[in-house]
Amino acid sequence: MNDLVCIDSHIVVWGVKEQANEEQQDMIPKTKAFLRWLDEQNKRILIPAPVIAEILSPVPPANHPLILNLINKRFIVGTFDALASQQCAKMIYEKDPEID
Repeated sequence: MNDLVCIDSHIVVWGVKEQANEEQQDMIPKTKAFLRWLDEQNKRILIPAPVIAEILSPVPPANHPLILNLINKRFIVGTFDALASQQCAKMIYEKDPEID
């Protein structure tokens, strides 16, 4: 059984920051329940580094350390190295080889 789960920015925004637009307010309790379930299942949660950048981008830089501290306590931050960059580029190319 795989004990590592990768999440995207929506899960962090809804479940950790507890923020949502008016149409997505119902996602906050659903996502919090999902995160609790992952904890109960002893799953490790990975957040890719580009997702961290996406999460931090609307936040004033003075608040970044607080958010990063919360993230580092609860989640594994996945690096975005050369190999990950190559795989990402391959996936984008295969989706649409005409992208410039």
